[in-house]
Amino acid sequence: MRLRLTLGLCACLVGQPALAAPRLADPSLLGRWWAGDRDGVIEVYACGNGLCGRIVGQPDPRNAEGGLPLSNAGVPECGLTILRVTKRTDDGRWWGTITNPDDGKEWNCEIWLAADGAVRLRGYVLLPVLGQTQTWQHFTGHVGTDCRIS
Repeated sequence: MRLRLTLGLCACLVGQPALAAPRLADPSLLGRWWAGDRDGVIEVYACGNGLCGRIVGQPDPRNAEGGLPLSNAGVPECGLTILRVTKRTDDGRWWGTITNPDDGKEWNCEIWLAADGAVRLRGYVLLPVLGQTQTWQHFTGHVGTDCRIS
């Protein structure tokens, strides 16, 4: 699965918003979401005082050799926790990190529920203005025990 987080560079300096104390997870963000280009399903769940997200579905959960796709760390991508956010602002945005399973790179991110009901996830380097936003749509299909989306 590829979570494409292509990030541009800019010499702008913008302050981060003040972060409120962590609260219990926002139930509107919980659930299963199509990631970016519908190349996988991410399940967002409460963990501690924040949110986590793990890969639970892939269109083709087998690689060319018939095995499970592995992350760069050599573990199956299915079930891999890639999203960890713990700081929440008063406007409902969560701040934390997301890991690209293909190369293991960790990015800063912010995630929020948009007015249209979709999740927006912005991965970035240093500052949010140095990033790219993905739209995650609510997933209503079925994921098998083998991680296959149907």
